Amino acid sequence: MTWNANLKLNFISKNQKTVCDFLHLGPLRVLKSLYPEGEKICHTVLIHAPGGLVGGDLIQIELNMQDQTHALITNPGATRFYKTNGQLAQQNIQIRLGKQAFLEWMPLENIAYNNCLASNKIQLELAEGAQALVWDVTALGLKQSNLPFVEGQFEQEINLNHKWLEKAIINGLDQRLMQSEVGLNGFTTISSLYFFSGSDFSEEQRQTILDQAYDLIQASDLSASAGVTSPHSQVVVVRVLSPTTETSMNLLKLIWASWRKNEWGLSAPPPRLWSM
Repeated sequence: MTWNANLKLNFISKNQKTVCDFLHLGPLRVLKSLYPEGEKICHTVLIHAPGGLVGGDLIQIELNMQDQTHALITNPGATRFYKTNGQLAQQNIQIRLGKQAFLEWMPLENIAYNNCLASNKIQLELAEGAQALVWDVTALGLKQSNLPFVEGQFEQEINLNHKWLEKAIINGLDQRLMQSEVGLNGFTTISSLYFFSGSDFSEEQRQTILDQAYDLIQASDLSASAGVTSPHSQVVVVRVLSPTTETSMNLLKLIWASWRKNEWGLSAPPPRLWSM
């Protein structure tokens, strides 16, 4: 028996307040909308009651943001992709931002259990002047519980405005990928933080964003397994390989706070859920 979930999120502006309207089908819904930074920025907490996906399950999220709205979206627990029954477990996220809209998509980590067969896809469409900070953190297996990811497959894909596409297929049996220095080198957490823009970054802005991330990476314990690059005029991406989700997330939070402060002129109070 499959347990599918569909959630449609619409962020609209009412008297300069960003408001979240939503429609849900299945066990995924909005738990709460909060305003710790004032009415302009809507912090929205999503909750998925089962806590994970088995073969055949599908999570589908459609997120639409009106012009000049701002939302930060997170959740209280990891998304778990469990051992497959032969079918594919899928999470598909479609994001559309209007002009001058700002999104921070910052859920907790995905966990790829051994023998899972999973797909995690994000498609973004950003209008002119829109920007998004998006992170994706994936733990391969449960290292601390001695449940390594040695079989199974986890597929990830992220697409910006049909102009820039990144895709990865991680197969636990691929020892060259999993263990070699040209692959994951034995690390079990793969993390990325993206700064997306609906318009081209200027060369000066692009370099500033790169420099901010680079300085924080070099000052961290992960300097040898993290880096930042700009593969497209509308994309800056930080990549981190680490032994645990906590170490990579700590670095990504510092970079998120720096970008938020220096590029958006905002302080970076961490969502309450991150400290629970």
